Formats: sequence, structure tokens, C-alpha cells
Amino acid sequence: MTDTLQKGHDPMAAQIPSDVTAFQRNWRFCVHCFGLWWNGNPTNGHCPSPNAPVVGGRRTHTGPSWDFYLPADPDNGLDANPH
Repeated sequence: MTDTLQKGHDPMAAQIPSDVTAFQRNWRFCVHCFGLWWNGNPTNGHCPSPNAPVVGGRRTHTGPSWDFYLPADPDNGLDANPH
């Protein structure tokens, strides 16, 4: 069984598997480096693309983007070296 993040009738809404107990929203797609960046900081972070706009002396992620939701597993934490 799945739940949905869908509000209204958005055809692009993704189905969320029922075993995903948590997720983090506010991730955006950068049109310059094609990576995701978290849009919850005061700045958009450094973009490695030489084509990214310079803001405040550094290249930053930019782009019109959907709000991506990334699944999380809080029971197993965010350990970079799982046992």
C-alpha cells in the first residue's frame, strides 16, 4: 500500500511506499550542475558548474525547480558507515 504527497490532482506527484516513515522536503534541481541542493539555507550553496551565476563572489545553484522529497529512515539514522 502507498500514500501520496499529492495535493489536489497534480499528475507529477509521486507515490510514497508505506515503509518510508519520514522524508525531507525542500530539495531543488540545479539547471547548471544537474544536482540537487537543499533550499532551506539562506544561500543556495556552491555550484561546481562554470556556467552558474556568481552571487556574493561565488557560483550558486539556480533554477526553476519542483520541490523534491527525499525518503529518510530515522530508525537507522544518517550514519555514513552503517554496520
